[in-house]
Amino acid sequence: MNTELPSAQVSLAFSPDPALLGVIRGAISMVAEQNQFAEADALNLIFVVEQTCRAIIAEQDQHQPAETLRLRLDVFPDRLEVMLEDGDLEELAEASPDGYLVARGVDRVVQEQTEEGVGWLTWVKYRSRQQPEGPASGR
Repeated sequence: MNTELPSAQVSLAFSPDPALLGVIRGAISMVAEQNQFAEADALNLIFVVEQTCRAIIAEQDQHQPAETLRLRLDVFPDRLEVMLEDGDLEELAEASPDGYLVARGVDRVVQEQTEEGVGWLTWVKYRSRQQPEGPASGR
């Protein structure tokens, strides 16, 4: 069990409405920028989370009444973790047509189901190694 505590945490609860995807994009962008993550890393993470949220919202529209989704962003010294709580995440990662792109946009994906039946999907994006600024050596 990982006992490491995040240095910062942001939590959001939202109805599964596609119009609210901008809030998710903004939250991830703001947290990544404030914690000095590379822009490319933030954009990859935003893409992955947004595509998955779209799939969940579409699935909920077809099969069940809207429920609240919960998103949590945990900042660690070496990574940013985004966790999405949803009651029915079974088979979502494998069923997604963008599954390959999603897997390529983050460093690790963890899908868990609690004993209470709550699904958690966690995306982990490690900090990129920053190249030193200035003239390139050897030129």
